[in-house]
Amino acid sequence: MYQDFSIESEQLALIRGERLLFKQCSFSMKNGQVLQIRGPNGAGKTSLLRVLCGIMEPDQGDVLWCGKSLRKMRESFGANVLYLGHQIGVKRNMTVRENLLFYSNLRQAKPLTTIEEAIQAVGLTGYEDELAAHLSQGQTRRVSLARLLTEPSALWILDEPFVALDVEGQGWLAHLFEQHLAKRGSVIFTSHQSIDLNVKVNTLEVSGGSHA
Repeated sequence: MYQDFSIESEQLALIRGERLLFKQCSFSMKNGQVLQIRGPNGAGKTSLLRVLCGIMEPDQGDVLWCGKSLRKMRESFGANVLYLGHQIGVKRNMTVRENLLFYSNLRQAKPLTTIEEAIQAVGLTGYEDELAAHLSQGQTRRVSLARLLTEPSALWILDEPFVALDVEGQGWLAHLFEQHLAKRGSVIFTSHQSIDLNVKVNTLEVSGGSHA
């Protein structure tokens, strides 16, 4: 079971050039909750996730982790949050096993499962020593998602995690969400599609596209 935590956004706004991606973006969530960020392409969903992770600075507003500004809580935030971006982050010159070992060692925390078990869980048995450069898009996505099993984190922040997964893979990931929530973990994710989860999914609409 994960310890108590909370993440909040307070009136976030982000401008790129003369384009206002989003404004007055506020939400609050804690253990055991799911937030789906929705909106058309170019609406600013990925940018919002990057703001929530502290990778980008908002033009207005703030992100709070456990009631304090993320700027002051980066160590605690980094130890409890796993962000998987839209670009996947799999290193093409490493094998499947080497990728998972690399990221697991960076986190320096006891994994939820072994790397071999994680590879099996995502359906990549037999590809352990295959270079990521030789994998299909769907297989590469599965390598990225295997990190959810090898890097224990209370909050998952995931950009389009269901993209490039077949029906079986989508079902597996939805079930993994439910297992994570049962341990008092939480999930923030973007997706263009409706996801069938046996839990309540809160939604946040991002429209974007207006002039600043």
